[in-house]
Formats: sequence, C-alpha cells, structure tokens
Amino acid sequence: SKNTKLPLLDNKISYIPFLNPFKLGVLESKRGISSGWLSLMLKDETYKYPLMGSIYGLSGPLRSDVIYNFPLSIPGCLSANKAFLNSMIICQLFYPGQKSLKNTITLNNRQELAISFGQDHYNYDVESKIIKVFRKLNLFSHKSLIQRPPNGNSFHYAATLPMREKPNEFETDKNGKLFKHENIYIIDAANFSDLPSKNFTLTIMANAFRIGQIINKENKST
Repeated sequence: SKNTKLPLLDNKISYIPFLNPFKLGVLESKRGISSGWLSLMLKDETYKYPLMGSIYGLSGPLRSDVIYNFPLSIPGCLSANKAFLNSMIICQLFYPGQKSLKNTITLNNRQELAISFGQDHYNYDVESKIIKVFRKLNLFSHKSLIQRPPNGNSFHYAATLPMREKPNEFETDKNGKLFKHENIYIIDAANFSDLPSKNFTLTIMANAFRIGQIINKENKST
C-alpha cells in the first residue's frame, strides 16, 4: 500500500584519509591490491555494538575520485596525484544501523519505491580516536578532512520485514515466512532485525541457505 511506511536500517559511513609523509613521491607498486588491506574494530562506550572499519590503499578507488581534490591546475593535479597516491590510505568506518521513525521505505503515487532517511548524528570523538592511534603508524589526518556521504551509500540495508518470534503484519517468522502468506519467504537482509557496523554478506548467504533448506524440506513433505 502506498500509505504504508516500513522501517529501513542503513549503515552510516565516514571516510578518513591518512597521509604517510615518509612515502611522498614513492611510485605506486604494480603489485598493489585494490581490495581491503586491513580491518579494524573499535569498542567505544558511546555505542552498544563495536564499530568496524576497513583500510584501503588508493589503488582501489577511481583516480577521478581523488585527483580533482587538489587545489591545483589540471597538470598540477596529475602530478600531485602521482606524488601522493602511494603515501595515502583511506579508513572506511561503518556505524551500526540506528532505528528511527524517519528512516522509512514506502510506495509513492507512481507505485515506485520511495526511501526517506533522517539525519542521524556522527560521533566525532570516535573518529578522532582513530586518527590519534594511527599517528603511531606515521599516518596523519585531521577531522576536517573526513568525508561523510549521505545516507544510502553504504549498500548495507536491513530490517524492512524483520524476523520475529511472534510476527505481525509486514514481519516474518524465524524461518523467513511473511506474516499471513503461505508461499512468500524473505531471504535477504530485509528480514534481519538489526544491522551491525560491517558488511554481513556471508550472514545473508547463510540465512538464505537455511531458509532454502526449510522450503525444500516442506516441498518434499507435500
């Protein structure tokens, strides 16, 4: 129904750039990898759950994502990009999904999905702690350099049709079956009740496999 608003959890993200001044001007290694280098976990009294982060080198992002951030001419940006590329890393910090009445998904008048996000706060002290710790690794940054993309950029979503022990409308039971529907099962993260601060792809796959086995067993019994 276009008048029905369902909940939607999303990870908020912070991107913290770091510079190692001792590697300025060092040419990029051809053996570098574009995927994540390292994962980190931060426990902080501000949040009930730990915060998770991933460390990337700049061989991962597109050059165009970085090159025009230098306050130089185009030739100057190209030169600066080569000089800085191997001396910089990025910490991608994930926050756990926060339940809010402002975060909803519904159908608009054209029967299209419409997503609305509220603006939840960031904890700058947490990011400052990471910056302080990384200084010991000769990696320097400042909180003014942190990038915070708008909601919806994490690609991690959950809790639209959450699993419940005793489900109601627009909820599923523990086996992913939608309330009052005999043949509709939810097998992606929409049936998760919470959203942790990290990619949970393997958990989604395991849950989908579990529900698939249940469906297969029920079909064989009938």
